[in-house]
Amino acid sequence: MISKTITSFLCVFILSSCATYSVVSNNTVEETMILIQGDYKELAGLRIKTKNFFIDSVERSHTYKEKQQSLNQLNNNSRRMVSIKVPTTPGTTNLKIYKDGKVIYEKDLYVGSGQIRKIKI
Repeated sequence: MISKTITSFLCVFILSSCATYSVVSNNTVEETMILIQGDYKELAGLRIKTKNFFIDSVERSHTYKEKQQSLNQLNNNSRRMVSIKVPTTPGTTNLKIYKDGKVIYEKDLYVGSGQIRKIKI
């Protein structure tokens, strides 16, 4: 009798746990972009160009500070890195970075939907 009760309880438990359904949503917005990172002094004055994005001369207003950096990054860098967001569409994007009129970086980058590619200067 006890074994039948335990078996029945286990069957109901297993069936009910298999039938449960949950959805987790954190309401995030997927951004597809390239992040150009470096010290502000290294980034200031750079010209950045993609098919759909252009900065003629990087200024402080184009940059932002990362909110989270690992302790290793903070210990190795006495100054904090700043980033420039370059929004792009999913697919291959040609990124060109100029300094004093000369191309210092040019590459075709593939960026998937919701992916962020980081370039450190």
